[in-house]
Amino acid sequence: MQNISPCFIRKIKQSIPAFWWPSLIVLLLLSACQKKGIDKPASAAVKHSGKVILRELEANPYVSEYFYFMDLGSAANSEKRYFKARVKDVVSDAFEIVGGPLPIDSLANNWPANIQSGSSGLWLTDFIFLDSVRVQLTGPGAGRRTVSTKKSLLFRPAFVQQAGNGQQVNAYAYIKIPNATGGYLKKEILFFFKKGICVVPSQNNGTRNEDPPQFIDDIANVIPGTGAYDWKTVDNVVSYHSGGTNYTHLFIDYTNWRYFKIKETCGIGAAGNCSNAAIELSPYQSLDKLVQWPAAWR
Repeated sequence: MQNISPCFIRKIKQSIPAFWWPSLIVLLLLSACQKKGIDKPASAAVKHSGKVILRELEANPYVSEYFYFMDLGSAANSEKRYFKARVKDVVSDAFEIVGGPLPIDSLANNWPANIQSGSSGLWLTDFIFLDSVRVQLTGPGAGRRTVSTKKSLLFRPAFVQQAGNGQQVNAYAYIKIPNATGGYLKKEILFFFKKGICVVPSQNNGTRNEDPPQFIDDIANVIPGTGAYDWKTVDNVVSYHSGGTNYTHLFIDYTNWRYFKIKETCGIGAAGNCSNAAIELSPYQSLDKLVQWPAAWR
């Protein structure tokens, strides 16, 4: 701040009537506050932007599906954490924690500090950072792994970059969307939740790919009947096998502490194929239903 001489202050006092002085003092105080500024807390969306849920199949001794709930949002690896869970009950969406929370360095010995987010729904050993970087973990199923990164060769990266424009691919899922004849299109979907859009690189009816592949659209147009959900508040998706050829997809909103569910259903036809395909949409439910969350995830 520039120094003001006493002489200058005396001249000001002589030129301004005494009854104006209280108002002038208030204005000066407000001006000082504005120049100094007030620190704003980080938004809830930023707080949760580093949360990722990745899948892995492990044999111990039978093959089981596990989910790694990760919080990668900190710049320092010492503050990145994860816990490992599995589905306990496919009907009630209940998960149980089987390990952690643990520091990220217990999972990988060279985790790049700049990897602070990722694409939920993909594999622990192979996921996407931002819209084009492929992150792979190699090594034994138990113990620390080695991380490598390269430009993504998956998911038509140029097309995904067009939609993402440098933003994180928030999630990835295959979802069977029913049609009017009882059949379905199984859509490969990459979600940009904060923009409310998604990329559909491919779709097939169970036996062959269907045109048009590779398109960008609003999420609610790609998954009919979901317009009432606030897609832009979703952070993660976790998809698990719920019987037959069906999967259940949970869409998680940490800020509002809630989730909703899209459950695939279908019967088995005479040829062993999916018939009478449908999806069931749930209302919003509290995240407290899913798992006993560690404090850092709230």
